[in-house]
Amino acid sequence: MNNKKLAEIVSNILGIDESELRDDRKVAEIPNWDSFNNLQIIASVEEAFKTRFTTEEIINATKYGDVKKLLEKHGVEMK
Repeated sequence: MNNKKLAEIVSNILGIDESELRDDRKVAEIPNWDSFNNLQIIASVEEAFKTRFTTEEIINATKYGDVKKLLEKHGVEMK
């Protein structure tokens, strides 16, 4: 359920199909995932999952799957 929720957030902000999101795909390879949209994604994910990421965590999240790992690290079950 949370995987779907994350995919919906990201795909809606980027205006892309959820099928374009793969765990191993680098953020720079995903259409429209620029620095502005990254801020929107982080803020939306933090709000939706009631968590806060550190600056270092955000900087080190270079793949879509890294965002999932961050959520898991913060206690969100990603199934």
